[in-house]
Parts: sequence; C-alpha cells; structure tokens
Amino acid sequence: MNTYISTGKKILRHLDKLKKFQEFKIIEPISLQIAPTSRCNLNCCFCSNVNRTKHEDLNFSKIIEFVNGTNPLTVEWTGGRRSYKVCRHK
Repeated sequence: MNTYISTGKKILRHLDKLKKFQEFKIIEPISLQIAPTSRCNLNCCFCSNVNRTKHEDLNFSKIIEFVNGTNPLTVEWTGGRRSYKVCRHK
C-alpha cells in the first residue's frame, strides 16, 4: 500500500509506538517537521512566513536535543533561508 495519510489512522501503521504509549504513557512522534528559522528570502506564494511580523530562529543544539529525546522515525527540515547549513551538523 503506497498511500500517504495524515489522519489518525497513521498510528495504526506504527503499533510499537502505540503500545509504548499504552503501557508507559510515553509519546513518541512518528515524524517531525522542523523549520529552524522563520526567516526566508524566497517569498514562496504558499508560505505563511511572508505575512509574519515577528521571526524566530531556533537554537540548533536545542533542536538536536529535542529530536534525540523524542525518538521520531523521520525528521524533515523545512523552511528558512538557504544559507542555513543544518545538513552538515550531526
């Protein structure tokens, strides 16, 4: 099945995470989408950042600490200006 869904049914594909929650009350995300900054110079028509009056930058060390602590299956880096070189960090 190659269907991608973003409904509550997604958890049924990850019964190990559901069991961990039921037994230990530990919530682990299946995936995380992280935008390290809301600043951007690309001005994409679909992006809401263009209309913001306040912009924020996330601390890279805190992002890594959070990701490591939540144990997601996937992490998607998104948004921000192209000069952000997050791919080089481990």
